[in-house]
Amino acid sequence: MKLIDTYLGRHGKKRYDVFKETGLSQQTLASANGKPAAALTGRILQAIGRTVGETPGRVLDEMLMIEQEGLVMTVTTKEELLEALKRAADRIDVQGGLRTEVLRLAKKNFMASYTGVAPGSIYMMEPGTPYVQIVENAIKRAVWFFMGVDEEEKANLEISERMRLYNLHVEELPDGHTGIRLVQRQLEYLDGKGNL
Repeated sequence: MKLIDTYLGRHGKKRYDVFKETGLSQQTLASANGKPAAALTGRILQAIGRTVGETPGRVLDEMLMIEQEGLVMTVTTKEELLEALKRAADRIDVQGGLRTEVLRLAKKNFMASYTGVAPGSIYMMEPGTPYVQIVENAIKRAVWFFMGVDEEEKANLEISERMRLYNLHVEELPDGHTGIRLVQRQLEYLDGKGNL
């Protein structure tokens, strides 16, 4: 999990914003990005806090909560999304221009009651029965083989297929953008919000 990216993404910021605001090198942030919250230095926590307007203690507290939530991945490209889906991340925060693409791909998986996307909505994706999935997968692979489907379409189909195991959460972010989070369906059964 890229903890710093996930934390900054929740505050509408990126590592570059920390660099611009504080002068802390992007290399230092990149190196620390994969570390657990408890291993981050005070200098890094201070720089992040200054960028998002929080104290270093509050930054650390929020990062520890993110770690406790489970595997959360922040994605901005199709490649990152596919990797997160393959790793079966508990939650996937979708950012940037990828949000539009995820909504387009997700519409293929929504139940027939799909009426549109609105902030505050949770959409349940219909995975089908295991037997139907096996038959669909076999047909899809045959079509790929005989029709020569290009690599981008293969990636879209694989993302769509893997997204069936997730529910789509849409929310209004403080910066006015629409936030999109994919949460594994099995987590939704715990408390209805994907919280453990």
